[in-house]
Amino acid sequence: MRQFEVKSVLETRPIYHKYDSTIKGHVFSSFLALVVMKELIRRVDFKAEWDEIREDLDCFYETEIRLDSKRYLLRGELQGVCGKLFRSVGVAIPPSITHL
Repeated sequence: MRQFEVKSVLETRPIYHKYDSTIKGHVFSSFLALVVMKELIRRVDFKAEWDEIREDLDCFYETEIRLDSKRYLLRGELQGVCGKLFRSVGVAIPPSITHL
C-alpha cells in the first residue's frame, strides 16, 4: 500500500550538524513527521487543517505533582480538536487526574 508518491526531490534548508549520520537522522525524522502528519489527517473523521491540529496538540499537557507523599499526574483541558483527534485515531483520552 502506497501512502503517497513523491513527485519531486525534497528540498531542505541548510542543516548544520557535525556528522553525516546526524544529518541523515534529521532528514529521516523530518520525513517521518511528514508521513505521520499525512496519516493523521487521513484518519480524522472531521475537517481540520494541520495548523489547527498542531496548535491544539501543542496546548495538550500533563503535569506531575506531589501532595504529601503521593504523586499525581494532572492533564490539562483538551483544547479545540484534541478530543475529536484522539477518538478518531483510537487513542484513549487520559483521565484528568491519575494517581501514580
